[in-house]
Amino acid sequence: MIRLSRAAIGGLLVLLGGLLLLQTLGLVSGTVGNAIWGIALGLSGILFTGLALRSRNQWWWFIPGLALLGLSAANFMELFLPEVALRFSGLVALGSAGLAFVLVYLFNRTNWWALIPGGLLITLGIVSAAEAFPPGGFSTDGIFFVGLGLTFLVLWLLPTPYGRLQWAIIPAFVLLAFGLWLGFNQDPRASGLIWPASILLVGLWLLLRGFRRRRS
Repeated sequence: MIRLSRAAIGGLLVLLGGLLLLQTLGLVSGTVGNAIWGIALGLSGILFTGLALRSRNQWWWFIPGLALLGLSAANFMELFLPEVALRFSGLVALGSAGLAFVLVYLFNRTNWWALIPGGLLITLGIVSAAEAFPPGGFSTDGIFFVGLGLTFLVLWLLPTPYGRLQWAIIPAFVLLAFGLWLGFNQDPRASGLIWPASILLVGLWLLLRGFRRRRS
């Protein structure tokens, strides 16, 4: 497996180095050059993803594998679907990299930390799509913080070998409340309800925890 990994990386470096050399010499440019780059990135992504799937202990190959596949897909979108790429190329590239970290967690539940960069990258991808065509009535800045809040909420809900990560509910709540307030900041009626409702929910949560502890 180690020899295979070294051979794969060596072949990849030869491919990318040769492509860069051809591009520098002006032998590959324009649409043809972009297509060749897309194929090279796609083959590299398939190679690394294959290494990750071959052995559960080599989960780290998912990160460059899916990131390269996302870049390849975004590259071909710009070539063949420029109008779609205008809105979704960032989501495809960043979302693929984020999905890689999600797979890192799914293949090894001790890697709960991977959900944080995974959620961050997926959120940034969603923000990039929203900035191209802003949603009415909700700020893209709010989408960013809501996405981070949902990331920590998922982290709180999902199991790990160490049990549930109870601390994750605190940043989840703060980020969700701030994201909703920021997102609806242009609507005074909606933003004015966020913090009272948040305080009410925290109070209810503390009461439920207190009752559960008494029963146990």
